[in-house]
Amino acid sequence: MHGLSDKDWEALSAYHDGELPAPARAALEARLAQEPALARALAEIAGLSDGLRRLHPVPQPAAVAEALTPAIAPPANLPHPPARLLRFGATATALAACLALAIGLASLLHDTAPGPRALHQELSTLELSPEAQLTPAALGDWPDLGAARLAPVAQRDLPGGTMAHYSGLNGCRLSYFRGPNLPALDRTDGTPPQSATWQTADGLHHLILASGMDAARFDAIAAYLEHLSRGEAGGSQRSALSDKTKTATPCLG
Repeated sequence: MHGLSDKDWEALSAYHDGELPAPARAALEARLAQEPALARALAEIAGLSDGLRRLHPVPQPAAVAEALTPAIAPPANLPHPPARLLRFGATATALAACLALAIGLASLLHDTAPGPRALHQELSTLELSPEAQLTPAALGDWPDLGAARLAPVAQRDLPGGTMAHYSGLNGCRLSYFRGPNLPALDRTDGTPPQSATWQTADGLHHLILASGMDAARFDAIAAYLEHLSRGEAGGSQRSALSDKTKTATPCLG
């Protein structure tokens, strides 16, 4: 790699760890000033050590360490690398395995997380009556849909944003997603829920979902929420929403 001997690598590693005796340290420092290859090797050791320190590795069981150690390949110009380098390599290999496992788990969790339709259906099956609505503190800035006779009863995070779930009489359920990234409309069992989407000037995507709701009532809710999200909703939109809700047929579930 740098044309250095086993003795040079051992000395550099001991120097980095502060274990080199004073005379040997002075001699090595003089060489570092004159030999760029030696200085580069020390920088690589220091960089590797710093990276390991930032990662805070979890101690591995002996069986894991034994399984990982044979996979360590020595540098091409070191037929018999010193023990210090093997320790560096074993730790780096173990960390790489841990990182790969963590990335794989994160990817798996992301891939198996429910999409907006599936989450809407899941929440719709829970016993969440309008009386169990969220407190004002938990509700945050989610809109009041009292004019549609819907109360917020749950809130869930999704990749790209957050979803609030509303419950009403006769099994009425509506979900409202809001976030910087609109998730794909995933497949669901049975009839897909009603949906409406729009985007506002602040870069947020909006999506509402409902199942078995009167079409005129659903459209009135969508129009009201879109106007509200754009800062345009007033008394007329709320009155229209209330009127459509009063004349709507009961939800089917």
